[in-house]
Amino acid sequence: AQILILILALVFLFIGLRFMVKVIRQLVIGRVEQFFSDYIFRNGVLALLLGIILTAIVQSSSITTSIMIPLAGAGIVNIYQVFPYTVGANIGTTVTTLLAAMATCSPAALVVALSHFTFNVLGMLLILPFKPIRMIPIKLALAASNLTMKSKIYPILFIALIFFIIPIFLLLIMK
Repeated sequence: AQILILILALVFLFIGLRFMVKVIRQLVIGRVEQFFSDYIFRNGVLALLLGIILTAIVQSSSITTSIMIPLAGAGIVNIYQVFPYTVGANIGTTVTTLLAAMATCSPAALVVALSHFTFNVLGMLLILPFKPIRMIPIKLALAASNLTMKSKIYPILFIALIFFIIPIFLLLIMK
């Protein structure tokens, strides 16, 4: 009888712990989601600045954009919030090239770094302020994700097309 009571007590303990973890996880995720919505991604300008600053600090847009993937997967942030952040990360990555160019004291290196910076800033100025234009990459990303959810062959085909087939085709027609 005592062993049965011990087993039942352990079962109830684990069931209680499991429910407690579920409830706490929901509360934390809800609060994290609320924190991101209320403070970090409250508007596009804050998201853009966060992308620039974080990327300038870690000097890698791959790192700062990769941080967002699990957050988007968990539904904490959405593509409309992440897009200006990603554009900011692209601008922030130019800080590394500007620093490297200034360290070399080479006019050619500075021209390349400033071109990189100018290209990213002009891209931001042409895309972010205008909602119809801003929606083009977002809609393309949503369409690509929908295709990927249907079949895993689509991203493989996309990579092959963009990085191999089109460049080879362009090299062949340019000869």
